[in-house]
Amino acid sequence: MPVDKFRVTVDSGEPRSNWGEREVPFPLSRLIVSHRKRITCLSVRGEELEKYTRKSFPNLTSLFVVDGDLLFTRDRFPQLAYLHAWYCELRPGPVGTQYPPLQYLSIHINEDSEDYLRVLQACSATLKGLDIRGHIFAEPPASVIEIQFPMLTYLSVDEFLASKRSNTSLPTLHAITSNLISYANLTITNSTVALHNSARSVQYLRAAIISDIAIYSSLRTLQLSLLDVDGDDSCVLPNIHPPRLYELFGILKDSKTCPLLESIDILEPMYINYTGRTAILAFQERIYDLRPLITVCTVKELSALPGSLELARCDAGMPCQRIPDEYV
Repeated sequence: MPVDKFRVTVDSGEPRSNWGEREVPFPLSRLIVSHRKRITCLSVRGEELEKYTRKSFPNLTSLFVVDGDLLFTRDRFPQLAYLHAWYCELRPGPVGTQYPPLQYLSIHINEDSEDYLRVLQACSATLKGLDIRGHIFAEPPASVIEIQFPMLTYLSVDEFLASKRSNTSLPTLHAITSNLISYANLTITNSTVALHNSARSVQYLRAAIISDIAIYSSLRTLQLSLLDVDGDDSCVLPNIHPPRLYELFGILKDSKTCPLLESIDILEPMYINYTGRTAILAFQERIYDLRPLITVCTVKELSALPGSLELARCDAGMPCQRIPDEYV
């Protein structure tokens, strides 16, 4: 559902049209609210939900919300299982507030907000999948909150703000995840500091860096991008082995490191030259000679990890299946 006022191109007859605003003939938010008891999946801007804070959505199970603030109590969303809040601040209620039985949660964290920690604590007992993006580290953190997630099998963490360049910052969250199977660790800040305590149970790993691969003793599948931390394509470097592949090969020389590893999926950059392809082929051959049970593949797109939010989303072609380009 778009906003009631949205931007459109105005054809002025010029080679380049101008942007203008136009009111929707009928407020779509009113239409949605009039059918709120029937809706099960909704993609909406936060400002539209804020207009009807006293209205409940009794059958809503999947919600994608962009911008604004969201107070999602059990009274308002009693069946909500999947919530994707993109640049949307989750507002915790007062002590004792009851929340819906969330199973999958994707949130974007603002730098100066810790409200999300209260929300995570309140929903931790039912969460199976959690995707956190934004300001996760602090230097130093005022406090570190420990939260137990007894049902969590998938965790994705992406720190993409300024603190990622620091080697001394620490995470503000420590998760107790006894059943974690899939972990997407896209942070490059102080990577050896674990955000969770279940490295030994992780079987599927998507890693931004590989220096701490050895702690994942149950690892079966490793997904790796060849882009370095500065975003440059390491495959175009003149040396035959890109630094990350060379480092990974050195780690896997020890047969006791990740003894259950079965496959390594390498995300091939959009632009890769002959030197880069040669480096990957050389890595494949050396890994086969070293540990022939490991399959090395290059892929155009990394597959979704088991238990991930990509697999949990509805399959009805709704906008909640993707993040709009303007918010990437």
